[in-house]
Amino acid sequence: MTNIHDWNDISEKYQHSILLGNGASIAIDGCFSYKSLLKTSKDIKLISTNIDMIFKYLETEDFEYVLSLLWHTYHINTALQIKESVSYHTYQELRNALIGTVRHNHTTVEAVRPFIKSIYNFLKRFSVIVSLNYDLIIYWSILEGNNELGNWFKDCFVSGSFPDNWSGFSKPYNAKGASLLFYPHGNLVLSTDIYGNETKINVTDGINLLNKILKQWESGTTIPLFVSEGLSEQKLKAIKRSHYLSTLYDSVLPAVGPTLVIYGWSMEEMDFHILKQLAKARLTDIAVSVYTDRPQVEIYKDINRMEQQLNRAGIKADIDFFDSCSENCWIKTIVS
Repeated sequence: MTNIHDWNDISEKYQHSILLGNGASIAIDGCFSYKSLLKTSKDIKLISTNIDMIFKYLETEDFEYVLSLLWHTYHINTALQIKESVSYHTYQELRNALIGTVRHNHTTVEAVRPFIKSIYNFLKRFSVIVSLNYDLIIYWSILEGNNELGNWFKDCFVSGSFPDNWSGFSKPYNAKGASLLFYPHGNLVLSTDIYGNETKINVTDGINLLNKILKQWESGTTIPLFVSEGLSEQKLKAIKRSHYLSTLYDSVLPAVGPTLVIYGWSMEEMDFHILKQLAKARLTDIAVSVYTDRPQVEIYKDINRMEQQLNRAGIKADIDFFDSCSENCWIKTIVS
């Protein structure tokens, strides 16, 4: 039977990279347990039959993709002097549905605040942080962390734009260390305009961040840059449409080695494209978190499935499974 370690027993071996999945957010607030924004939008009755037909016709669950198509359809028709209002009103309806769904699902900074110091004290040990989550928990945490530690956490955006020479940010500047943060599936703080320019919403006050993001979406000047697809193949298509996301996919994920911690990521089939890129990283050791507050049969079923997924992706590293609720890990970091 596979041994499940305490984080403290293996932590010294893992200081290079960490990948965070949805379980990391769920540990803080159960509101993040939703699997699909589209499903949630339907459940709370924000999606009309017409919009649902568009998603089905395009065989997608990606809000960003559908919003982009509607947005460009309206502007192309305007340029061609085609008088119609359906595309614009449908775009507005879908945008409002997305705003309403995010507002419905997302927790507040006040609810996250008790965990923020633990989070950034845990994350600062890693040179590279990869978050597959599009919520604001990590962003709130690094804002607070940089207030205490200096310019420790860097998402590599400069004046809202992501540069090609991002690797240069690994050198510490006005801090004793440096951790680079990347969002391979996008994030609520990222957006794109009609010309395809990708930017980050810059704020120094995390308290009003969510409202600022939603207001920017409401203005109609940008659409969000995050992947909300359901299938791995669809997610990969969405990634390839974005300069930022494709850069992370092609350059960052294959370079996360030699050691990697995976926290709160179940390695489901929908994210197999991420595993295939990690296989290029020549990892020697991987630590994988396991949620243990459940029957043993479920725990070891998950362990076996994750081992199979890692093997199928061609990842040959040694694997340490550890208890996700261990002390000094994630939101249970002991802060002196």
